[in-house]
Amino acid sequence: FSISETSSVFRNHPEWLVKDESGVPVVAYENWNKRIYALDTTHPEAVEWLKNLFVGLKANGFDYFKIDFLFAGAIQGKRYAHNVSPVEAYRRGLKVIREAVGNSFVLGCGAPLLPSVGLVDGMRIGADTAPFWDPNGPDIGYPNAYYALRNVITRNFMNNILWWNDPDCLMLRKEDTQLSDAHRELYTITSLLLDNMIIQSDNLSYEIDKNLWTLVKKYKTYGRRRFKVSGLMNGRYKITSCGINGCDELVIEDLATLQYRVNYDTPRIELSKVVEKRADGRTFNYYRENNK
Repeated sequence: FSISETSSVFRNHPEWLVKDESGVPVVAYENWNKRIYALDTTHPEAVEWLKNLFVGLKANGFDYFKIDFLFAGAIQGKRYAHNVSPVEAYRRGLKVIREAVGNSFVLGCGAPLLPSVGLVDGMRIGADTAPFWDPNGPDIGYPNAYYALRNVITRNFMNNILWWNDPDCLMLRKEDTQLSDAHRELYTITSLLLDNMIIQSDNLSYEIDKNLWTLVKKYKTYGRRRFKVSGLMNGRYKITSCGINGCDELVIEDLATLQYRVNYDTPRIELSKVVEKRADGRTFNYYRENNK
């Protein structure tokens, strides 16, 4: 939904852009030393162009679509369809893409979260990560491994329900980075236990932490996991995660200072289903831990 000021769409089809009250195209954001405008996803010709773009990509063999800066499709402004809200316009545009690529994997990024539900397969749910850890830095608009991981934890409830959470790529390299062994370990283990997407994109010529990469392959071999997270209100996080290889537990006492511990292969809790009928006619269904 982002249209650069140097693009042919901007030059040849200014009528396809979201505009202000005076009819001037609205700048959605600035990046790459350029002004970036927003595609009006209610304009019939713009919609047809968008559809053909993704149909063409699909026809050329692309089957994985990471679409970034999606928020541009939901900015305020005047559109071709005057009775459509920014959120409705955004969903219209995303639906065009979804239908054009069929069952291909669509990863949303830089996107309004709830307005994207039902139209993407995966979603970046936090800030961009970075090869540094700064708990005191700005928490909006800047890459930072600390805030990226915090979002991974606090938005865990979206995973496997709304979409597959994308925690951003793991950084396992040991060079050209300010991340310590503990930083890399905590980011990797948290992403694995929460059953997130796992993407590793370090320069292939760099040495990576082989122990962590072995751990990644081990967990992904075992398949999907079920997890529970507590401590979201006080920042003392406890993640219990179970798969066919057993249950593991991660306790983060303080994310900023990397106070954490991992307990692998913790005992499973055996539960029994209980149906309790009360004298007043009510029936209660619940699970009780065995031997209690």
